[in-house]
Amino acid sequence: AIKTGLQMDGWLKSVNEYAAWIGLPLEIYTGEGREYYSSYVNEYGWPGNAKHSQIQNRLKGRAFRKMKKAHGSGLVILSGIRRAESARRARLV
Repeated sequence: AIKTGLQMDGWLKSVNEYAAWIGLPLEIYTGEGREYYSSYVNEYGWPGNAKHSQIQNRLKGRAFRKMKKAHGSGLVILSGIRRAESARRARLV
């Protein structure tokens, strides 16, 4: 069940196709999203490293808590790291 109207350069289509291919149901949960981030940057400027954890929580942490509340401990999360984004991510396993 898609819970949002995400349209991110074909990302949603790829995720839907992969979920169908592996035969698992797909649910997408979001945090505060782009609107929150855009308004934050407009009001306070670029958050930088000092505010990274706060922004991360609003954008991603809240979505994980929504999933956990909806499904409890019987939850499988598949995620990917985009190694090309940064040298730090490229080193992650």
